Amino acid sequence: LLFFACCLCIKSIPEVRQKAGRVHGLREYKIVLNQPGVAALLFMEACGIFTFAAIGNLIPLRIAEIQSNASEGLIGCVYIGYSIGLVASLTLNPLRRFFGSTARLLLFGALLYAVSLCSLFPDSIWALFGGLWVIAFGEFVVHSVAPGQINLLATKSGQCDTAMVNGLFLSVYYCGGVLGSWLPPVLYAAFDWSAAVLCMMVVQIASLVVAFWFKGHVQEL
Repeated sequence: LLFFACCLCIKSIPEVRQKAGRVHGLREYKIVLNQPGVAALLFMEACGIFTFAAIGNLIPLRIAEIQSNASEGLIGCVYIGYSIGLVASLTLNPLRRFFGSTARLLLFGALLYAVSLCSLFPDSIWALFGGLWVIAFGEFVVHSVAPGQINLLATKSGQCDTAMVNGLFLSVYYCGGVLGSWLPPVLYAAFDWSAAVLCMMVVQIASLVVAFWFKGHVQEL
């Protein structure tokens, strides 16, 4: 029913004339990646979805490990924390004003994301439930800010078109998601839950380091 509602909403979207689509060469993508800050933000986005996909896929297995008689309803309720994404989106402008810049806001989101992964270690469903709210908030702060900044930084030189930038973003983003759906579960199966969480933490710490670099090397917009 919701998809049918979306189909009705499509009629209200105005047509935008665009240039005819064409195949872009590697040299053009290199130009995009060479724009200051673009590669850093793409890396942060890939890291973010890597961890988010891993958590989303492994939650049912982890809950079953902690409580063998856990119901489908209980497992579903743990995902309620994802709804904090709506709050993150609506408070983006106040948060940007509070931190004073987009780069600082990104750094805050990356730091919150990395630190909050510690809540996944305890053998407690309540810790998992509470931690997901903070984890999701950190992820959605980064994901709400980074795509717009990628487009802004990549296209301001006039050498890159938006369609190409968005295509590159989606490719990098979902490659991160694919890796996150594969590597942590493999570590979970081969070792234990802590190994999977440590893998996610290493990835998010790498994202945090890149966020520090972004704040120090990219001119504020």
